[in-house]
Amino acid sequence: MHRISWCALLPAFSLSQACDLTGPASAPTELFVQNVSAFAMSDLVVNEWEIGELQAGGRAGPRLFSTVYSYGAIGAVVLGDTLRIQPIDFVGEEPLGRGEFTYVLSVGGDERQRWLILETVAGAPD
Repeated sequence: MHRISWCALLPAFSLSQACDLTGPASAPTELFVQNVSAFAMSDLVVNEWEIGELQAGGRAGPRLFSTVYSYGAIGAVVLGDTLRIQPIDFVGEEPLGRGEFTYVLSVGGDERQRWLILETVAGAPD
């Protein structure tokens, strides 16, 4: 299984990098999101996809995109803390391409400080 990991705690500002499409004929990438943490995530937004609530162990998708990278803009509220992964740019990055991919989300840290952890996996979640 192809795995790409990305972990970050970055400042909160918005950057769009994925174009949502309305029909499957023009969308080469299907993106799923899976929460493997022990915590519910609320106000979850992934690449401008407003998922909302995603329970611990839950999954969302697929959502069709024209371009998806191995990491993306993600924001969520976990235990009252607003957590974000915010790419600066995608210079030099190759899109994942046609197919199914899953952003697997978890939470690192402790009571004093938490952060999102993103792992991108080829295929749909089990």
